[in-house]
Amino acid sequence: MHREISHSDSAFGEESNVPLYMMTGLLTALMALEILPRFGAWAGWTVFASWPRDPFGYRYGFAMLAAVLGGARVVLATLEGLFDRKVGADLAIAIAFFAAIAIQEWLVAAEVVLIGMFGECLEAFTFDRTKRAIRKIVEVFPIRCWLLKDGKEERVFTKDLQVGDKVAVKPGAKVPVDGIVIDGRSAVDTSALTGESLPLDKGPGDEVLAG
Repeated sequence: MHREISHSDSAFGEESNVPLYMMTGLLTALMALEILPRFGAWAGWTVFASWPRDPFGYRYGFAMLAAVLGGARVVLATLEGLFDRKVGADLAIAIAFFAAIAIQEWLVAAEVVLIGMFGECLEAFTFDRTKRAIRKIVEVFPIRCWLLKDGKEERVFTKDLQVGDKVAVKPGAKVPVDGIVIDGRSAVDTSALTGESLPLDKGPGDEVLAG
């Protein structure tokens, strides 16, 4: 359910959060059907008088439905985490959920689940933004580069370079690895790494960063 349990190793994985958002929206709607008419009656409003209340002829019917739907998801995620020997926020939510059920407080149980899912939605949104930022940084680094070997240029994968290798950086190309300029002079765009808006002049002896 939460990232510290199931998704910490998939920084670049493409995972859709639409089911999570849809489930949270459904639970929010059920809780609104449960709470707003009661609040309206207490406040003397008539706008919610025609809203459906207490389905199945049971007290807190919408809250019970929200608790069952959301609670099943929480319990499943908690069990998966425990089977993997991982403990996170899901376990605390599950304990609070079962405690509320034990005293037959369906509204409280639904609130616990909904608050947990709202937190998960915020976490998912932040996690997705972080993944996109990391992906953009990784895309800055070139996959291939020109290795200088015996006076000739050879096209190789950047990951195959060794300490002490010499590489040629073409005009307009990105620096493949961290290193020191041996020969030549040019302006280097470091905005992707340092935020510097203007290119920096680099010459022999200057350090350059990959990307």
